[in-house]
Amino acid sequence: MSMVAPKLLTSARLSTRLITKLPQRAYVCYALTTPSAQRAPLVASCARFSRNPLECTVLRHSASKAHPSTDNNNEEQGKKLSLFQRFKQMYRDYWYVLLPVHVVTSTAWFGGFYYLAISGVDIPALLESMNMNEKIINTMRNSSMGYLAITYGLYKITTPVRYAVTLGGTTLSINYLRRWGYIKPIPSKERLKEIYAETKEGMKEKKENLMETVHHLQQTVKETKDGIKETKDHIVSSVKESKDSIKSMKQKVISSTHKNQNKP
Repeated sequence: MSMVAPKLLTSARLSTRLITKLPQRAYVCYALTTPSAQRAPLVASCARFSRNPLECTVLRHSASKAHPSTDNNNEEQGKKLSLFQRFKQMYRDYWYVLLPVHVVTSTAWFGGFYYLAISGVDIPALLESMNMNEKIINTMRNSSMGYLAITYGLYKITTPVRYAVTLGGTTLSINYLRRWGYIKPIPSKERLKEIYAETKEGMKEKKENLMETVHHLQQTVKETKDGIKETKDHIVSSVKESKDSIKSMKQKVISSTHKNQNKP
């Protein structure tokens, strides 16, 4: 890995110089002969400086062949999943569509098998001719439940077919509901990451706004306390001044009364 990175940087620097100096076809031939890991910067430079879009398209097509898209890889991984794994994945993503479809199809399957059992068809013999498990066939023949045992046995035997029909019906239902706008496609992993980042950023902003609001309330409460204290001090000082003035007036009245009494 340490040897590949300098080569990529070197090819990215040389690509601009080469495409301006070499003829276009010579540049394309040079790019096609480079290793696939170093071809991406050459394709970008060709698309930027080229005068012949056709040759750049050929070069881009060769680069895409060298590096298959991730969508194709995802499709291949989806094809490798078994029927039951795809059923579980569909249930995890669209359970609200799969459950009604599965109930309807299962009811149809069970009803059809019951009708087939009571219609007189020798189902155990038919299964025996198809080399089915003898244990299942003997259970159908010897069970005291009669037609219900045969119906349930057929229902269990056709489980893979039933799941495949459920998946097909669910896929058709999802496409129909998408076409009419009732459900939206599941976002990709990149979109989910963006949604998570946006949600995280929004929560961070809300937290900051809440902290600012709390700080503002604390400041308001502190200012209110200071205002109440100032008002209280002002009232106390006013009452004290009033008492002092009343006391001084009282002393003046008393002194004037004494003076009047001392006069002949």
